[in-house]
Amino acid sequence: MAIYTVQGPDGKTYEIEGPAGATAEQLGAVIMGGGKAERAAANLAADREKYAPTVGMSTADKFLAGTGKAFSDLGQGISQYLPGGATRADVAETRKLDADLMKTGAGMAGNVTGNIAAAVPAAFIPGANTAVGAGLIGAGMGALSPSVSTPETLKNIGIGGASGAAVPLAVTGFKTAKSLVEPFYQGGRNQIMGRALERAAGNDAPQALAAMKSTQSAIPGVQLTAGETANNPGIAAMQRTATAVDPVAMNALSSRQTSNNDALVAALKGLAPDKAAATAARDAATTPLYKQAYGQTINETPEIAALMRRPSMGGALARGESLANEQGSALALKPGMPGSTLTNTPPTLPTMTGRDAHLIKMGLDDMANASPMTGIGGNELRAIQGTRGEFLGEIEKQVPAYGQARQAYADLSKPLNQADIVEQIANASTNFRGNLTPSAFSKAVSDKTAQSVTGQKNATLAKLMEPGQMSTLGGIKDDLLRADFANTAGKGVGSDTVQKLAFSNMLDQAGVPNAIRSIAPAGVIGNLSQRAGQIIYKDANEKMASQLANALLNPRDAAALMEAGMVTPKMIKLAETLRRSGAAVGAAVPGLIQANQE
Repeated sequence: MAIYTVQGPDGKTYEIEGPAGATAEQLGAVIMGGGKAERAAANLAADREKYAPTVGMSTADKFLAGTGKAFSDLGQGISQYLPGGATRADVAETRKLDADLMKTGAGMAGNVTGNIAAAVPAAFIPGANTAVGAGLIGAGMGALSPSVSTPETLKNIGIGGASGAAVPLAVTGFKTAKSLVEPFYQGGRNQIMGRALERAAGNDAPQALAAMKSTQSAIPGVQLTAGETANNPGIAAMQRTATAVDPVAMNALSSRQTSNNDALVAALKGLAPDKAAATAARDAATTPLYKQAYGQTINETPEIAALMRRPSMGGALARGESLANEQGSALALKPGMPGSTLTNTPPTLPTMTGRDAHLIKMGLDDMANASPMTGIGGNELRAIQGTRGEFLGEIEKQVPAYGQARQAYADLSKPLNQADIVEQIANASTNFRGNLTPSAFSKAVSDKTAQSVTGQKNATLAKLMEPGQMSTLGGIKDDLLRADFANTAGKGVGSDTVQKLAFSNMLDQAGVPNAIRSIAPAGVIGNLSQRAGQIIYKDANEKMASQLANALLNPRDAAALMEAGMVTPKMIKLAETLRRSGAAVGAAVPGLIQANQE
């Protein structure tokens, strides 16, 4: 073929290829024909742009159309698995029809939004926040994406699985990488120990944290530990293990327990009033009143005469005579007085003195406070108590000084009763080492002790002790129970756990389940890597074991550590939302890819 240079009618110069020996007319025809083809192509392109499906659509319309396409494509993909559903040819045709829409920015944005929205419900399937679960969901969404061939379907499944698992894997990978370096700086070690405390506390970690921050002993000199304040079995068990591992902390805890017991004993003994001073004060106040009452004569009134005929008064008189004889004297009652146990001669003027009345009252006291072992039944005891009350009422009408003496004696005997109660509680609840024991103390702090001290069946601690004394007894009891809880509550945490905090932290952050850690060959690999980790993290583990043990001796220090590593409910929710959102975005990728294919 020859190359010709010619000038066309439009004045332009053309180089064209043509047969050798071509005439000018033939070459002009070639030039004119080429121009028509170019113009035809240009016109077609212009027509396509002018009459494209998206012409006249607003940005919002394109966005909504792109969103709708995502759901439409998902429906088409599902229908491919149903009898009579969409065919691969249908999918190819849909892509051609939607190509212009997907070339617009708004249409693409809508399609992205639609595909993610379509995948969101799958993100709430159990396990979607894990790499495996998110990967399976992504693979499933890939399988449901419409395709034009089996290889494309397989590609969608693979892309969906990989993209779905990407975010959860990234989160886990970050946590794992971070756990590897945490043991090498103090802030990281604090977080490791804090997470260990949180795991030990379990679901009650927030309550344990609040208790360690706020709980204090009501007894001066008592310093509580984390295990005593947290009221959490896991924290108590970790305290026992951590202090057993660290000799310094063990000795400090032993010293703390001794000093706390000394403070509790001192607080208990400090409740007892000075018995000698109390006795002297009572005698000084009541002796003149009793002396005045003893010398007065009790006139026989009809009421007293009726009382003296009651069966119980015969016994009271006999006891009164016995008491008088023990004191080297006798009753002043004359023969013939009603109820007298003396000779039954004609009545004479009654000469019952205030002292006689007091001795008879003491006889009634013995009978009214008698034990059922004496053979006196409950109804009879209540009747005797009623007789005593009536008798005292009649005596005090005639001898007011006697009533005043009795009231003063009862009031001023209260400190003596308190001292006796404290002494009895201390004796009953202190073991041979001099330590107060919680069970014995709890048993001794009861109304039975008050009744034993006073000899009165209706006596109660609350009536005999002052409110402040009762509060101190309650504080001592609380501290003893806290110490017992710290020493016994919860299943013991292995010392191995405390000594290998760094390695355990790495496995936890990597999300390795406890069951898998011990299964061969994972168990063998885990043991080997654990030994390697112990070499690398030896110093860090020793520092953490010591710091943790000593922190548990101070509740506020332990609380600060727990806060440093604690994952709050808000943080958990945020992380889960991130993983689930990542799963949804990853699962939407296959749909986005297929929507942009032509």
